[in-house]
Amino acid sequence: DGVDQGDVDLTHETLLSEHGLGYLSTIKVGVQTVMASFNSVAGRKVHGDRDLLTGVLKQRWGFDGLVVSDWNGIGQVSGCTNSDCAQAINAGIDLVMAPEDWKALHATMMRQVREGIIPMSRVDDAVARILRVKLRLGLFESGGPTKRAESLDAAVVGSAEHRALAREAVRKSLVMLKNDGNLLPLRSDQRILVFGEAAREVSAQAGGWSVTWQGTETTNEDFPGATTFLSALEQAVVPSGGSVSFVPENLVTQALGDVAVVVFGEQPYAEGEGDLSQLRLREDRYLEVMRKLRARGIPVVSVMLTGRPLWVNPQLNASTAFVVAWLPGSEGGGVADVLVGDGSGRPRYPMTGKLPFSWPETPMPAVQDASTTLYPRGFGLSFDDRDAGGAWLSEDLEPGQSSQDLVIFDRRARSPWRMFLGDSENWQQPVAGSQQVSDAGHLTLSTVDWRVQGDARRLEWSGRGDAQWYLQVARPIDLRDLHQKDAVLAIDLAVHEPPTRSVELRVDCQYPCGAKAEITRLLRATPKNQWVRLSLDTECFRSSGLALERVDTLPLLRTSGRLGLSIGKISVAPKDGSSATISCRKQ
Repeated sequence: DGVDQGDVDLTHETLLSEHGLGYLSTIKVGVQTVMASFNSVAGRKVHGDRDLLTGVLKQRWGFDGLVVSDWNGIGQVSGCTNSDCAQAINAGIDLVMAPEDWKALHATMMRQVREGIIPMSRVDDAVARILRVKLRLGLFESGGPTKRAESLDAAVVGSAEHRALAREAVRKSLVMLKNDGNLLPLRSDQRILVFGEAAREVSAQAGGWSVTWQGTETTNEDFPGATTFLSALEQAVVPSGGSVSFVPENLVTQALGDVAVVVFGEQPYAEGEGDLSQLRLREDRYLEVMRKLRARGIPVVSVMLTGRPLWVNPQLNASTAFVVAWLPGSEGGGVADVLVGDGSGRPRYPMTGKLPFSWPETPMPAVQDASTTLYPRGFGLSFDDRDAGGAWLSEDLEPGQSSQDLVIFDRRARSPWRMFLGDSENWQQPVAGSQQVSDAGHLTLSTVDWRVQGDARRLEWSGRGDAQWYLQVARPIDLRDLHQKDAVLAIDLAVHEPPTRSVELRVDCQYPCGAKAEITRLLRATPKNQWVRLSLDTECFRSSGLALERVDTLPLLRTSGRLGLSIGKISVAPKDGSSATISCRKQ
């Protein structure tokens, strides 16, 4: 269902026969380490599934390497915590990734071994597997990484040979979905307009798990030797007399050129942050750019950066040619190699890539169903194919896919909402990554675990001055329908340090229009470090002057005192039968 830590509702036999063969083949060629998945199978967490980890992996498939747990994965097993989980060890975990609670876990395991809860034979097996892997890799002879000559040779990483191979992989993986009038490849002597910040950002090319966990909070300097698509395009065009101009989106109606290349796609994400309830692009900020260019008679080449197939019918309709570049990493040059031909428009490299998955015709998660497939697995146009552009694609969302709930924050600010923090130095500071400090240092934001890894944000007010955290949309939304259903603003939070001064919760309808609630006493009364749901009647805000038809900030938390809390989810939803924590009568 598009989530990182899902439950696979299959029997073991079906799971193995349909999805396990790829793993079996890698074990046969000598893979030495396997990580247990965060997922569940038939309701049982894999970290505690002895039938899978020992019965299938080690005994049936003969895997003699080591099994490592994922980040705090043992704590998700029923009856376990991050520092106490004999079930996971007995299930077959040999090495535990315990980032914070390892000392307590060590003490607990020692006791459990002495008491026979973890058999000594299980300890011997785990130790033997770890030592076996190290011996096979020659680690006892080679020493630690700093003692190996190749680890200290900067020329090995990013060598010309390695980059050439990576660039070749990019060229061969591009998939062309549309090429109306055989626009591609472009002539190298054309005037090319380029739109989209992703064209000059290596982080957009690299995606998640690149330098940082989510692939955010980086600059191009973090990728030495990498080539952006924009710079590669310039290298391919300028020597032949062509030109490349990067154009801000607000100047689209003024730019002049023979053809426009629009680079867009997904923001970098890794596990959790990449969860999708619908197979659709989260941001469509460049769709209007494409439409305005086409209206001016300028052909549009769309280059999509993504880690997966997504519903992009509006973007396909607005494009003359459409190429899925996936995540080309450090080698943006591989994209330009194929998109730009010579001065006559003859290809320098062929377009050969094919879809590894079917491409969805609707945003619903059913890409394996032929009735909802726009392009089948294995589809991909070559330059020799005569593509007339195809029929107009429906841009309507499927009926019934919108929820009654308005989810504003869950792991991250949900599009179109954006997250901000601020203090006296800058009250409107966009949050760009998983950790940030307000300009005057009065408020610190970081990522913490709630239900799963990194799915909540921790906010710590220093008490040295006013600071605020809030979620906001560029275009106001209308909450009147939800209000008529007796809706509440629901916030899942945990208080770590009670407030020392007044705390204000505010909802704005384009400031100074708005309403506020005093929640100081409520936060002080909340059990420390326990997750609770705070809910507030929307009637409270309406009766205090909030214009429900044009809400743009929801919510805003502000205090000048010390306060520490974590926020997991924020939504506006009809009451679930329970009363609100704060009602208008109490206010």
